[in-house]
Amino acid sequence: MNRSTLLLKLSLLSEPRLLCAVRAAVGEMAVISGFRDAEARSIVLAVDEALANVIRHAYKGAIDRPIQVSFHSVQVKSGEGVQDGLKIQIVDHGPPVNPERLVGRAPDAVKPGG
Repeated sequence: MNRSTLLLKLSLLSEPRLLCAVRAAVGEMAVISGFRDAEARSIVLAVDEALANVIRHAYKGAIDRPIQVSFHSVQVKSGEGVQDGLKIQIVDHGPPVNPERLVGRAPDAVKPGG
């Protein structure tokens, strides 16, 4: 990535009811960043799943813990040259993941909530 510009930063609590507002913001940011509708929906799903994992696993369901979601306009080098992109960064303050406990799955075995 050559350049990154902060576009939007959301600060929220780990209250699951707030995820609908974040989903709306993610969808709009994806669309204004040039993603097609189907791509935007996939981005929304990925961010929603990541936030649900933070709430469920890092915060053990607590509804009062801080989460930040930042949206950055980026330029990415690709085979076709440089393309505009969107970087979404999620920051939480839960305990770090033990890399030894991570187990990969085949791409066809990945499903929401799984």
